[in-house]
Amino acid sequence: MTFGGEPLLYPEIVCKIHKAAKEMGIPKRDVITNGFFSKDENRIREVVSMLTESGAGSIALSVDVFHQEIIPLEPVKYFAETFSDE
Repeated sequence: MTFGGEPLLYPEIVCKIHKAAKEMGIPKRDVITNGFFSKDENRIREVVSMLTESGAGSIALSVDVFHQEIIPLEPVKYFAETFSDE
């Protein structure tokens, strides 16, 4: 599982970790994210594609008061919707 801080600020590294885990036969490969790593819809779609290709499993979205005060929800919603379309 990758988590802590915001792992998707560094999606290339996260995807390398999940790809290596998949190749080693690790059955459960999950990501915990707050879902806010970009406002750019093209970048969001690119990261979703990278995660899918890397073999990342479940994507858990952490939502708390921080989201309401600091993080814009529209990019997070777009990320969730885009990921569920894959």
